[in-house]
Amino acid sequence: MVVKLKRSSFEISADELIKRILWRISSEVSSDASLFILEKYRDVFKEVDPREGLSRTGREIKLSGNDFLRKRTENIIDEKNVIVSSHLGEREERVKLVCLSYSNEPLGLLLLSASSEVNDSLKAWIKELELALYYSLKRSTEEEGYRRLKLVSRLTSVLETETHSEELIYKSLEIAREMLRVRWIFFLEKFETRFLLRAAIGEGTNPLRGIEIKISEEQLDLLSQERLFVSA
Repeated sequence: MVVKLKRSSFEISADELIKRILWRISSEVSSDASLFILEKYRDVFKEVDPREGLSRTGREIKLSGNDFLRKRTENIIDEKNVIVSSHLGEREERVKLVCLSYSNEPLGLLLLSASSEVNDSLKAWIKELELALYYSLKRSTEEEGYRRLKLVSRLTSVLETETHSEELIYKSLEIAREMLRVRWIFFLEKFETRFLLRAAIGEGTNPLRGIEIKISEEQLDLLSQERLFVSA
């Protein structure tokens, strides 16, 4: 997909455009600008690195810890205290916050230094960022839908043609792992009050090799009556 915006004299991919616009914004405020993308179904904003194809950095802003974000849809630049989570824990940061949206659809957050000067040029670049981000996310959604459709087709083929139970389990788990984008997926079988590891598909050393899980009668009552369970 090629995107051309009003203030941009170049025609490039949406992801590259986001990178350049963020650089422009950082230049306007003389500090780094942090971009967080909304994951709607998890109620969380994930920070992305535009230099790495919008890959996740590990930092996130949860709606559960920042309730005021639930009511914000317009890109008003406001100074706020925001709780940012990472593998190091939670940290409160004082920032200038911009809620990014397009056609009333929330897209993400832009965090600027609390000392950032706001001018018309900065606001115009933020509008450019919203449009580029909208096209980038739309493309990603379409690509993810196509990827999942192909995986469902593969799974259907396995279920229709595989006659050996062990091969059926392993092939189905591999497809499920790809669909979920996880490093490991495990298949455990229930015997009385125990769950025994039957299969493990993943990368590197199996972290659950030889595992046996024992559960209480009360926990058993909370589970379904099926013998087979899958854990990812």
